[in-house]
Amino acid sequence: YADGSLERVVLPACKPGAQGPIYLEANHREKRPYHGGEIVESISSRGSHLLSLSSNGRAAFFTHSASDPSPEFLDLNMRSWAAHLSDRHAVLGASSLTPLMVHSLHESHISHVPSHILTNSTHDDHPRASAVYGICSAPPSAPWGSSDRVVISGWYDGVVNVHDLRSSRRAHRIPGV
Repeated sequence: YADGSLERVVLPACKPGAQGPIYLEANHREKRPYHGGEIVESISSRGSHLLSLSSNGRAAFFTHSASDPSPEFLDLNMRSWAAHLSDRHAVLGASSLTPLMVHSLHESHISHVPSHILTNSTHDDHPRASAVYGICSAPPSAPWGSSDRVVISGWYDGVVNVHDLRSSRRAHRIPGV
């Protein structure tokens, strides 16, 4: 929501033969103000994990199956646009000199230090501020495979990049991580 809250809606079982709209009662909705007053820009889920990202770069990472439903927060402190979860990592897109960051996932938490910073292939020689507005994984029929280690990103300048985290040429590893 624009007020920074997330709402979990549990859909009731459908009654056989029921037609028309279903109106959900309050006991099927749970609203939580995890992002304060910041707009929620992006939500991504994978398996039992959920990642939401606010416009000011506050990421909230949840594990649905955890006994404690409280999120783990990660503050990017920059204008942010897109989030994408895979089985192994969370990819966050923002506006900065390093607008595409990969954070490793471990059981029920997210690494607070990026494991990779991905770049726009058209500007590898001269890094400059840019923004990433869209992130997704490779489609199943992609010629390079449908590995969750392949990330596709859409950039401010209209360029779409394919980043293969299996290749050291595509991802810049952060020293010491």
